[in-house]
Amino acid sequence: MVNRKRIQIEALKNSNGDWITEDEQLSRHAIDHFRGLFTEESVSPNLGLPNYFSLEAISDFQTLVRPASSEEVRSALFAIGPYKAPGPDDFPVIFFQAHWTVVEPSIMEFVRSVIDKGMSVSNDRINGWIAQTLSMAGRNTLAKSVIQAIPSFTMQVMRPPANPLARGGLGLQDLNLFNDALLAKLGWGVITNPSALWVRVLKGKYINRLEPSIQLKICSSNSWQWRGIARAWNRAPAGAAWTVRNGQCVMFWEDRWVTGCGPLLQHIIRTLDEAILNRKVAEFAQPSGSWNWGLIQDLLDSTNMLRVAAQRPPSLDR
Repeated sequence: MVNRKRIQIEALKNSNGDWITEDEQLSRHAIDHFRGLFTEESVSPNLGLPNYFSLEAISDFQTLVRPASSEEVRSALFAIGPYKAPGPDDFPVIFFQAHWTVVEPSIMEFVRSVIDKGMSVSNDRINGWIAQTLSMAGRNTLAKSVIQAIPSFTMQVMRPPANPLARGGLGLQDLNLFNDALLAKLGWGVITNPSALWVRVLKGKYINRLEPSIQLKICSSNSWQWRGIARAWNRAPAGAAWTVRNGQCVMFWEDRWVTGCGPLLQHIIRTLDEAILNRKVAEFAQPSGSWNWGLIQDLLDSTNMLRVAAQRPPSLDR
């Protein structure tokens, strides 16, 4: 049996700033608080709308409904992460940021048309479907569009059950792949954003499960969240590669850093000594900024030697 401490509320502060400690008063205070949350307040029918809004509120409203300026749209666009998920046109945000001077007229036209219409394309479609009694195909399309959006948050923290169409599903997109993509994105955050609060919390609990490489280790006692993130992320390194920079953190033989092949360890032509196996990329470069071919030429064939030669040697200023 696992002993668990019972969570108890010893005191609460009321609206007057006084602390309540008596059990009966605590119970009454909690009931009154939640009753207030779920009780609808009545509005006086004699309240005239023309006198309800202050001049400041009317001025703010006019600011909200005025046409969007190019500077406002540009500021909003550049506040978005450049490599966030692309939109329906499959262009990432960095495309529009890098070519703002070219795409600005088209984007401004689109933004103004959306504001003028006052509704989204999705609302247009739903209203149209509702206005014309939905056929079975229409109902199926509406169900898919709604159902696929519902689990997006859940699938970022755990793996839900999902069945394909062949096994009685609804013909939705592959939820397992969608789930893996969301969880792998969190794994990327664990590796690349160590200062974030949520990453520090995970590392505080699973710090001994971070491998020396970019793999995340899994134990049977881990939470669903960590196991889901780790399993999804650990598939990503197979298609990822290191950026060498100064070469102090990248293993020459074991890491994937050479374009066009996996780890160089898979291509050696003779057995490596332990001392050579554990060397970093920086140890195979000369101070002059070129590769130290004397350490490499007897260990790789000509094809992989050319692949190494195509990589820029590490430098201390990178």
